[in-house]
Amino acid sequence: PAIIKFEKVVDALLNDLKNKISMERISGKIHETICQIIYKQAILYSQKYKIKKIALSGGVFQNKYILSRSMKILEKAGFEVFYNKLAPINDGGISLGQAYIINKKTVIK
Repeated sequence: PAIIKFEKVVDALLNDLKNKISMERISGKIHETICQIIYKQAILYSQKYKIKKIALSGGVFQNKYILSRSMKILEKAGFEVFYNKLAPINDGGISLGQAYIINKKTVIK
């Protein structure tokens, strides 16, 4: 697993606050940083495992900007991107998966 260090991001955030940078601009910079981290990790694992398919799932992708921007960056880099469309993208999707597994186990018996 990758370890992502946010010390520089926090330092930049504190510096922006000290310099009275607008919250909108700070927010934009943080969101873009998250998207770039997603992109860089995708590239790293794509090269390591020779894959070009990626699934975006988890609570962070409830954020429409992060989801759409990440998709745009990844698709431009040649990835085939998947994300939840019918089930919740966050923990709500877990219960759907659990119900599916229970249903399959019941049917199998």
